[in-house]
Amino acid sequence: MIWSLAAEIKYGYFILDTTAPRWTNIFLSSYTHSDWSHLCNNIGLYLLALTLIFTCCANPKLLHYSSLIVLIVVPLFTSAVTMHLSATLSQGLYSQGFSAVAYAYTAIGLYTFFSIIMPAMPPLPFERESMHPYPKRHIAALFLIMATVILVLAHGLSAGEIITANGNFVNGPAHVIGFFAGIITVSLVDLRIKTNTVRINYLFILFGTSMIVPYLLMLQ
Repeated sequence: MIWSLAAEIKYGYFILDTTAPRWTNIFLSSYTHSDWSHLCNNIGLYLLALTLIFTCCANPKLLHYSSLIVLIVVPLFTSAVTMHLSATLSQGLYSQGFSAVAYAYTAIGLYTFFSIIMPAMPPLPFERESMHPYPKRHIAALFLIMATVILVLAHGLSAGEIITANGNFVNGPAHVIGFFAGIITVSLVDLRIKTNTVRINYLFILFGTSMIVPYLLMLQ
């Protein structure tokens, strides 16, 4: 909470001003809030996601590696998109909040839940047993699905209504970015540590996409 700080400190280090971005506010703006309601909403979602992860996650490495990526990459990516939106709108914007990171953890939490409720899937009739759990054709299919997800995200960002009727900026795209970043991050990490079969990754990406599409439509 930074409302008591001097304006030059807040906007220099903790709130992203798209007309004068600095590396400090590009990164730290994803971890600061200026009012209690914004903070409570984001922390509530974050705690709910962590509860789901701690209850359902079978491999702690999945959380450790995913967190390392989410906590570093998502703030930078969110700020980059916000600055792009500012340039597109030809309007200076101020942005801050934990929303993108909280939504990324929500995606990770849904992945851990999805993993434990999925039954063990034996090889399909046309598949041969393989010592390698991730055949190349499966990995290729996974990346094709990810490409589709990115296209859906791009459409949502281009169609989203981010300026309200009273002129306030609502960074709804941050929610979308965080959620999709969580989906992609946890799927790629699991490809590395091999907690689940790759078909669970396929199904989760499709499941996550079907959940976020209504949000993209709502932004229009």
